[in-house]
Amino acid sequence: MKFRSALALFFLFSSLLSQGQQYVDILSISYGISPETGFENEEGTSRINHADINLTLPIPLNERTNLITGFTGILNRLRLDPAAAEHNTLYNINSPIGINRTYTNGWSGTHVLIPRLSSSFENSRLGFQLGTAHLLQKNYSPTRSFTFGLYMNTEEQGLLLVPLLGYYYLSPDESWEFNLLLPARADINYRVGPGLRIGLTYDGLGSSYAIDSEQFGKAYVQRVSNELATYFRLDLSKSFLMAFRLGYSFFRSYRVYDSEDRVNISIGNIFFRDPRSVLNTSIKDGFLFKARLVYRFHLRALSDEALLKSQKLN
Repeated sequence: MKFRSALALFFLFSSLLSQGQQYVDILSISYGISPETGFENEEGTSRINHADINLTLPIPLNERTNLITGFTGILNRLRLDPAAAEHNTLYNINSPIGINRTYTNGWSGTHVLIPRLSSSFENSRLGFQLGTAHLLQKNYSPTRSFTFGLYMNTEEQGLLLVPLLGYYYLSPDESWEFNLLLPARADINYRVGPGLRIGLTYDGLGSSYAIDSEQFGKAYVQRVSNELATYFRLDLSKSFLMAFRLGYSFFRSYRVYDSEDRVNISIGNIFFRDPRSVLNTSIKDGFLFKARLVYRFHLRALSDEALLKSQKLN
């Protein structure tokens, strides 16, 4: 999918502000590599380096409304073509702003505007894009919720629409956790011991980047990558977590198109009337390794503290 970079914070906000998820990942930093991987139908290899940082800052305005702010920075570095002499670095920077509102009967809504810059920032356009995302969530209990919504963004290739369907569940003994927002991402994990969880995760990664080079001229890169990985997570403390992933990226491509070569609209990963001509030989699927460090704030501890203070006052 081509919407992960802008959608990552939105997914995080919609989850953390629901009743089902009892924590907020305030800061996460990750770094990953995909070892030397071949190109489609041509000789040559390229290593892919990936890094990202996510900062989450929800600000309560009143009992029912939260202001949504944050920052995401993503970097991908690779050779876009076997004939390329140097590696290209692609950047994605976005800072969402929006609100989360709690309604009656367990319903809540999240509405976010997502401006971003997506570019190589080397003699190229800034790659300004504007996205918006809207979710409605029904909380059936403190550990179970259902979500549906829509994400839209002005990608380099044209307007992108993504219908969303989500589900969150935490088992009574907190051993199993399901955290889904399809087709963007999914995480299923199980507690195997104190401070240790194993899991399976899927990320429908992707985005588009403005570039300007001698080889391709004014163009853009359309990145598609679907990552399926197993992981284990260590709780270094109550708030600091470290996770390691081993997985495989399938249907992966970094295809380059002329800046004027566009489609009218796409839904998820489906393009309608796609007349575009690819300018490069894209890299193939491959294995990936990632490490991730998270600072987590527990909402349950905060609510328990507030309840204790209330009881003392009474």
